[in-house]
Amino acid sequence: MKQIYLIAFVLLWGVSCDDEGNGDGGLVLPPGGVEELAPKGVSKTNDMPVYMHYMPWFEAPGPYADTWGIHWKMSQSNPEIIDNQGQRQIASHYYPMIGPYDSRDPDVINYHLLLMKYAGVDGVLINWYGEKGTNGDIGSLLESSNAIVDRMEQTGMEFGVVLEDRFAGSKEDTKANMAYLNTNYYGHKQYIHIDNRPLTLLFGPITFNTPTTWEEILNASSADELFLPLWHTIGKVGKDNAAGEYAWVYADGVSGLSSFYNDTKDIGMRVGGAYPGFKDYYEEGGWDPIGWELEVSTQTLQSTLDLADNHSSELDFLQLITWNDFGEGTMIEPTVEFGFKFLVEIQNYTGVSYDEAELQLVYDWYLLTQNDQYANDKEAQDDIKQAFYYLVALEVDKATEIISNYK
Repeated sequence: MKQIYLIAFVLLWGVSCDDEGNGDGGLVLPPGGVEELAPKGVSKTNDMPVYMHYMPWFEAPGPYADTWGIHWKMSQSNPEIIDNQGQRQIASHYYPMIGPYDSRDPDVINYHLLLMKYAGVDGVLINWYGEKGTNGDIGSLLESSNAIVDRMEQTGMEFGVVLEDRFAGSKEDTKANMAYLNTNYYGHKQYIHIDNRPLTLLFGPITFNTPTTWEEILNASSADELFLPLWHTIGKVGKDNAAGEYAWVYADGVSGLSSFYNDTKDIGMRVGGAYPGFKDYYEEGGWDPIGWELEVSTQTLQSTLDLADNHSSELDFLQLITWNDFGEGTMIEPTVEFGFKFLVEIQNYTGVSYDEAELQLVYDWYLLTQNDQYANDKEAQDDIKQAFYYLVALEVDKATEIISNYK
């Protein structure tokens, strides 16, 4: 087995040492031996809490789905078509560095969370549809959301939800979804709480637009949610029900964000937003187009981060918009077109001690998890697992040593 240098195992396994206590050249783990290290938090110079809006809706053929999901296809694209550069035809102007994936794949989720971790992101806000609704993929969406939640404790990341009410067939659907959150998510040790209240954002309201309705919906949960609807909608939810509002991406870009930061100081909590741009694929994909674009670039991301920084004393946290909405071109996830540039900008904002090298290391680790050459190699699989635990524990040098052995 490849040697893995684990200082913590020296005494446990009796590695011979010289008179000064130095090891004789490394330790080989016993068969099946992987040290499951606890995650460590990343130090940042910027104390603004940063959360990433995350889409759980991708499906790809394999162990989790039989066919490509609608968010890779829309109405016009066929991911089974592969171009001369090896890229599948997907419903996006941008292509993920790891290719199109399934949101339930634990290797994909770990890859995403590790990249965020080394960029100084504190957690994810899952775009959440619940267990009740009229959309046909409600079951797979919940399964994907729960798969993401399952990875939080091991990676040391936090999570919350952005509730969707657009597919509610009735008020009872959304009440059931609030009850599900209370029973299954709010008590999770990694769930985001602010002032001891579980953070719950609302992408809307869209279906229900009166305070009395939202009071009834929220009462389906016994928790005292810190409830935040989209900007400029608190009147539809009611100030007694909502703690404030959060910003989003829109056609007016930085000027719209600036107006929100300057003109809404009486609504309670305000959540900032930062994004790399907006360029949807809806018209090309056979759907109704949005009708506007914002340049997708590091400059756009930097300008929205700078604006949030200038208003940091007035904002309660920052939401990054988004990790992986490829259909709207707001993705911060590494792509063929931009590489790690967006994450490097976020590293600069959060003030972590890491740079692109650690992001590349996480990417290299993910490639190892997908390499069929090692699929049935027990020693290699142990090494890959050990590298993961080193990464969550911020043991970068040790992770690098393992991963570099396979290059």
